[in-house]
Amino acid sequence: MIDIVNYEERQIQIIGLANRVADELLRALAARGRATLVVPGGTTSPDFLRELSTKRLVWEKIDTFVCADQFVPESDARSNVGMVRRELLQNHAAKCNLHSFWSAYNSAQDQALKLGRSIEQHLPIDVCVLGMGLDMHTASLLPGAKDLQTALRDEERRNVVCIEAANCATPRLTLTAPSLRRARNLHLLITGRAKRMALGRALKINSVKQAPIKAVMQVDNPLNVHFAA
Repeated sequence: MIDIVNYEERQIQIIGLANRVADELLRALAARGRATLVVPGGTTSPDFLRELSTKRLVWEKIDTFVCADQFVPESDARSNVGMVRRELLQNHAAKCNLHSFWSAYNSAQDQALKLGRSIEQHLPIDVCVLGMGLDMHTASLLPGAKDLQTALRDEERRNVVCIEAANCATPRLTLTAPSLRRARNLHLLITGRAKRMALGRALKINSVKQAPIKAVMQVDNPLNVHFAA
């Protein structure tokens, strides 16, 4: 189930989503004393993260994770955690509790298991914001990737999986579809006609393996799609 919110322009989209996420985090903090936030990587998210950093919240009580990352140090330009640290951890969000995916001492597989165990205490996610690729992937749930099925199935009961794909130079760690779609508030941030068309294709495809974004549409609460051309 999806609920599409259309914005006249991208700046209005960014402000609208940041305001909504801030309100949801505020309610989570009031209800439970802490909150869990999941944010996307990619090129669409920096503007959103910078806007979100201006919101007055008790950021030291907000545990923040990226939905997926390449298994590289944060200093690497490919690191989503590194990008989030630069873009979000400023202004009022300077004290945000951002969790790293990288370890110099573990393999990618071992780090996925360790991170999956440690994230358990922060679930279910209070607010989850995702992006989507033109190939209809979200997080690092990549069509055709090794271990994709493991990352899609509830039966595995794993929160983080190591994903390897033919076109990826390094392994990726990704939150699994079950951990993402159980979020109390679930959002998808997309821009441009090409992404809107890709979402339309995903809605018509029956196979989650071909269109992994469908894995987070199969929820009781709606996937809130925030779109600007």
